[in-house]
Amino acid sequence: MQLPTVLSSTSIGINFEKKQWLLKANYSTSIGNTLNTSIRNTERTGAYRTELELLEESAIQQHNASLGVNYKIDSSSQFALEYQTNIGRYNVDITSSNKVFADQYTTYDADNIGTINLNNRSLIGNYKKRLDSLGSSLFFGAQYSGYILALEEQISEDISIDNISIGNKQRNIVSNNWIHLLSAQIDHQYFISSPLSISSGIRYSNSTNKGDLNMMNQVEDELIFVPNYSSTTAFTEQLFAAYTEFNLKAGSFDFRAGLRFERTDADGLTTQKDQTSLSRTYNWFIPSVLISKQMNQYIGVNLSYNINTGRPSYNDLDPKVFYVDSLTSKQGNPLLLPQLDHSVKLAINLGQLQLDATYYRSVNAFKNITKEGLGGVNSVVLYRENVDADRFYMSATIPFQKKFFTAYFNYAINWDKIIGEYGDFSSIDLKPNHYFYLYTQIKVKRIVNIEFIGNYFSGRFDGIYEDFNSYSLSIGLSRTFLKDQLKCSILANDIFFSERNAGTYYIGAYSVSYLDKSYSQYMRFSINFSFGKLKEQNYQSVDVGSDEKRRIK
Repeated sequence: MQLPTVLSSTSIGINFEKKQWLLKANYSTSIGNTLNTSIRNTERTGAYRTELELLEESAIQQHNASLGVNYKIDSSSQFALEYQTNIGRYNVDITSSNKVFADQYTTYDADNIGTINLNNRSLIGNYKKRLDSLGSSLFFGAQYSGYILALEEQISEDISIDNISIGNKQRNIVSNNWIHLLSAQIDHQYFISSPLSISSGIRYSNSTNKGDLNMMNQVEDELIFVPNYSSTTAFTEQLFAAYTEFNLKAGSFDFRAGLRFERTDADGLTTQKDQTSLSRTYNWFIPSVLISKQMNQYIGVNLSYNINTGRPSYNDLDPKVFYVDSLTSKQGNPLLLPQLDHSVKLAINLGQLQLDATYYRSVNAFKNITKEGLGGVNSVVLYRENVDADRFYMSATIPFQKKFFTAYFNYAINWDKIIGEYGDFSSIDLKPNHYFYLYTQIKVKRIVNIEFIGNYFSGRFDGIYEDFNSYSLSIGLSRTFLKDQLKCSILANDIFFSERNAGTYYIGAYSVSYLDKSYSQYMRFSINFSFGKLKEQNYQSVDVGSDEKRRIK
């Protein structure tokens, strides 16, 4: 039985201020269910072809809460302490059907019933002091975050060969992950004069990721351990960074130049079969430059060069194998290297029209690939690998507003080209991606506001991925009452149920066609009531561990 895709969210917050103290508390909850479908058709040249369909239904209970206090020590300094927690429970039912066309016709029909329990928490402390009247400041922040994930799965799989059943397989999987993050940061900004300042700082972070996965096959009344799909992993990573930036503002001219040094020491062990040591060290010097000039009240020019880093998620680094069926699995890659994006960007403002163009040289970009799996020559495993890529991006954005009409339009074009052994342009030429986004609001006197939201993605080919086009259209109505204190609105999202992630990617002898759809078609009703204007709050809390937290997926 399919569950209706209904998800409700509720939140409440309170702010309280008295003398030097400011208190802030928030609570939110999301309860409901979601529906996702995936289709994967895999072909290995001259060997076999598979057709895999997945239907995932999830029942969600998620609770988020935070409590923070801000204490104003004196007129120039303040201290903040905040506690955040997230507790979630997800009941997931995945039904899969996999057909294999080879020397024999084989089918694998599996039902995976799983429960995921999450318990995440963070403690954040900040101190900030203004040092002089020009704006010089000193900041110190520290944070601890802990994440616990527990997964239990019961899998029932029916297998047949040439339409003759060969029996049912029962499997039991238990997996746990514990991640601990510790971060500390010191920043100092010194104004030599009003237009000239130097910023510098140091940062340290330490992450520990421990996980295990045990898979058992049930044979009659006995559970048999499966070593290929079972593993224990312990991974630690230490990051030290030091950075400085020079800032100069002179009238409409703005100049910034910075240099950042990062050292990363990673170490780990795993019992996963055929995996190597996880130990490695990186030393990077990362420069950045920005030049900005406002020519007049209508024209502004901005030129910058940056190196941005992107680190793989902890799940992507974990070599444990996630079972889908006897021939399909997913696996982390402990040898993934961090991604470096060298970018040169030119941005021009012509009145309200914004134009920008950016060239990227991506080193060690992350791409999903397919390779032979653990279940034999017909099996596949989804894997992440590093590739190099050239990328070029241009966009144009213009807002438009009249008394009863508001519009916002964005157009972007992207070229991506994979460089190296994985990129292949022998059968398909490089094809750019065009993206259009339009938001329009029409006010029909004071009766109702009508909203139209549309976007279109044209597809692309970058040497691995040939993405297909996708589009969506949403329509909304809203009206205010009681002198605009009460607002009622309704939104019909993706009314044609056309949002999708679809295409084909090519890796060596493999070609994989994919189609992913989620519960994008829904009706959203909302009621907002304002009791009056809120007093401006001075509460400040800086999440100095946000970079590490984003790597948890």
